[in-house]
Amino acid sequence: MRRRRGMGWLALGAVAALALSAATVTAAVSLNAPFASITVDGRTGDWASVPAQTVKLEQIKPAAGLDFKPLPAVNASVRVAVDAQRIYVLLEVADDFDYNSSNHDLSSAVGVMFRIDAAAPPHMGAKEESQKTSLGMVDIWHWELDCGPGVVSGQVTGGTSGNDAPCNLDDEYATTPEDREDDGKENSLAGVWEHTGRVLGTGGTWVFEMSRRLSTGESQDAQFTLGGTAYMALAYWDADEQPGTGWSDAGHLTSANADWIEVALAAGQAPAPGALPATGSGGLLPQSQGDGPFSALWPFILAGGIALLVGSSLVWRLRRQ
Repeated sequence: MRRRRGMGWLALGAVAALALSAATVTAAVSLNAPFASITVDGRTGDWASVPAQTVKLEQIKPAAGLDFKPLPAVNASVRVAVDAQRIYVLLEVADDFDYNSSNHDLSSAVGVMFRIDAAAPPHMGAKEESQKTSLGMVDIWHWELDCGPGVVSGQVTGGTSGNDAPCNLDDEYATTPEDREDDGKENSLAGVWEHTGRVLGTGGTWVFEMSRRLSTGESQDAQFTLGGTAYMALAYWDADEQPGTGWSDAGHLTSANADWIEVALAAGQAPAPGALPATGSGGLLPQSQGDGPFSALWPFILAGGIALLVGSSLVWRLRRQ
């Protein structure tokens, strides 16, 4: 298991205590996660039927001595959906395009966190004012952008480690902000990111599309049940925070001020697998990596071929007679 550089929902490092937050505590957020047919490709068209919720992301003031630049709060849009096998998260943040293929600190980064233990607060399992005292474990989908736009990140079908070495969409867990680590066994995360600008410094919207198996059977993962409730928190790191060096651990924006985001997962019978996108991976991969744009025509092509074969056989028999 690889111990990770501290990068929590609050300031990290050898900090005995935190100053009280300067941000205003906002009301808790709740949203519904309906059934939907989602393809993880960084495009948002297949999310049209899924309701979006606006979530305010704010900095939380750390203890004195930690280097970070104050940033204004931003309003992010989040949607969650499910199908028979997986949970899907779409996070959209309006911000300029900052991407550096050789240094992810100069690119935006995101984190999605879910509660594992019922007592765990949304500050990586600890209270804001007592960061070294754990109250429970949390599950973290942690994404530093080491692969470019449109590239599938994560280990998708379930690797043997939480670490995604090529692209850095890692499956992690934590009990305090100082104890963020890779899962030791499984990573079924899939993610594709995109930006509507795609020119450095150009304004637009970051699109982070992610998915994971509903149930992994791992104690270091949150387990999701159709009809149940998931408790989620969000984080966003802005590469413009520190000129020349990018974002800092302490300077990120987080939804933790509003407590856990309550996500009601759709109940009842999920759509049959045949109703999901037939991309060869349960809707995980972009269409170009699956059956292609003509996949829906194959039943008709096949039926036409059978009819032509039957008709030709009948004509041949009549001629023989």
